[in-house]
Amino acid sequence: MKTFWLLALFVFLIYLYDGFIEYNQFLTNKVSSITPRFFSPNNPKAYTVTNSSFIPPSPSKDPISLIPNTEYIYKPNPFDIDDSENLKTLGLSCTPDSFGYSKSQGNNVFPYHGYPKCSVLNNQNDTYLHIDRKENILYMNCPKGNNGKIVTGPVDSRKFTKGAEIFEKWEVRKYDGKENAKNIEYGLATCEDDNEFMQASLVPIFNQTAYSMAKSKTTSKPKIIFFLTLDSMSRRHMFRKTPKIIDFLNTLNSNSSSEFSSFDFKLHNVLGADSISNQVPIFGGLDKFVSDFSGNQNIDRLGDTALWNILREKGYISLLGLENCDNYFPGALGRNPQVDYAVNPFYCAVQKYTPTRFDKGYELVQRCLGGHQTHWYILNYTKTVAEINKGVNMFLYIHLNSAHESSGQHAETMNDDVTEFLDDFLKSFSKEHEIFIYLNADHGMRYGNWYKDLEAYIEQKLPSLFIIASKSLLDQFPYSYNSLAINTQRLTSKLDLRETTLFIAGIVEKTSFSVNLLEEISPMTRICEHAGIKAWDCSCITMSEISHPSKEVADVIEYLKDYAENLINSASYQHPLYPLGSVCKKIVLEKVTKIYHVSINNVNEYFKLEVTSSSRKNMKFQINYVLMSDKAYKERRLNQYRPEVFAYNAPVRIKILSISRIDKFAGPCEAKARNHGIKAEFCACVDE
Repeated sequence: MKTFWLLALFVFLIYLYDGFIEYNQFLTNKVSSITPRFFSPNNPKAYTVTNSSFIPPSPSKDPISLIPNTEYIYKPNPFDIDDSENLKTLGLSCTPDSFGYSKSQGNNVFPYHGYPKCSVLNNQNDTYLHIDRKENILYMNCPKGNNGKIVTGPVDSRKFTKGAEIFEKWEVRKYDGKENAKNIEYGLATCEDDNEFMQASLVPIFNQTAYSMAKSKTTSKPKIIFFLTLDSMSRRHMFRKTPKIIDFLNTLNSNSSSEFSSFDFKLHNVLGADSISNQVPIFGGLDKFVSDFSGNQNIDRLGDTALWNILREKGYISLLGLENCDNYFPGALGRNPQVDYAVNPFYCAVQKYTPTRFDKGYELVQRCLGGHQTHWYILNYTKTVAEINKGVNMFLYIHLNSAHESSGQHAETMNDDVTEFLDDFLKSFSKEHEIFIYLNADHGMRYGNWYKDLEAYIEQKLPSLFIIASKSLLDQFPYSYNSLAINTQRLTSKLDLRETTLFIAGIVEKTSFSVNLLEEISPMTRICEHAGIKAWDCSCITMSEISHPSKEVADVIEYLKDYAENLINSASYQHPLYPLGSVCKKIVLEKVTKIYHVSINNVNEYFKLEVTSSSRKNMKFQINYVLMSDKAYKERRLNQYRPEVFAYNAPVRIKILSISRIDKFAGPCEAKARNHGIKAEFCACVDE
């Protein structure tokens, strides 16, 4: 009995403590709103590093009145890579100095590479492994009747997984003939007795329960809301590498008999640096986003805020598919988002049993499985899901990783496949469904030896966004054409896509950061801060050069230079896997040749330095920093570099956003560093 009361007291104290913490946080937030912290954007008289009088304006209502569809004719000029330059004449508060590489620059940096079809490369038109849902069997038809090995899944109940969690769960077995495929959704196989599992099949298992529920709640012509996401594809890169897709979009507008209209959003800004910080807020809202979480991982972390859970109540079945095996989406979503169809473990099997990799360092090598690109399988899976669920509403999200590599060339492989898929998808489902497709990217490219120019830095912040919509669906919203047409020339962000998606489904969710693209105009005065975009992710921030720094600024610059020098050497000269200086010499940063600066507000600012070093001939670095004395650094994961505390007027957090070499460093030293797993940009080899 005594033990029971001690346990009860312990539980009560925990409850009391949790309540106190929650109430204390409530009081803190209330006090902060009435009497803000001294060093905060709400107290512009206090500044930390450099004195700034900049106060962001509030967005004002746009003077333009929307024209109803009955009076407005949407007839755009053919979409072109340079259309975005026209935005500079509109008087927008947010206008980038650059929209990325020009046509000639882009052709020089990303010359045409040329990839053959996988059917040619592997001398087979399809795959030799098949899942037949009519007979519910899995079978192989290898040439000459050869039988090899096979691995199938799913192997557990998780819909998403980090690779290491599942790699030991598959069982490789000899293929002995047809198998019952009732519980098999995917497989990899080889026709010979080797370890090249280059035959694949990925076919959904019909979810009767989800279909019946959706059917009971679908009361009008069903809708398909479809996010077709191309990882690492800036708007300009899409024009460069997938011209057939652009031609297809233009044809939808120019063909008078077309049932669809398409829209090209020229100033669509990222919300964060990576895939999850851009796409997960679409799924669950900005407040719900975390890059990782502790505790039980086998959950749907977004819960009631998840689009798939909200839309289910409106009769939508859901698909969430990823052509990758990374740790990020499972870390942000949990392992069991409550979608009706999911794709992810299949590509973890591909990563384990084939030479294919989906990470950015996997340059130029074509990603083939049998007679198809790896992305073909998820595209085919998506079409099959739509076919077996005809007659009900659908929310589809798939994420293609073909452009997720550091050469910038592999995006070409989507040119034919995605164009053919879109054409086929629209023809197959337009009669029975209203269709709304976001042909979007999470962000532009942000890696590779070429990622050192201002144009590359800007392209990372301006991902592609095209909308394809049934005219019959747009006609249901009285101002949709004019609203969409104007918004293609205004600042938009990922949160706009969430609000618009819910609106299409008949759900109103207003936030201070979002705009409904179908019935509202993104104001001309809208800036990144109004769209929930942090300054370091904004394409419209303009830096000014400081030619004659004050003593105050010079002291800061010296500190910033020392911080970067220590970080560079910790990853090269002092690399933990090798004796001190055995591979790379110590880097000494010497002369700061350029200083660029921008004030975000009184407690947030940017510096960009160009710094030379004599550790290697012509060695020069470009380093981007953000300085913060409020709590902004806790709100967003920026990248792998940790914040450094610098005391000046107040404790200031410094974050190095990027360090890149702006001299030519390719050659033997680069190869040696990479072979040792050392960041080549940071290395001056000891034998040079």
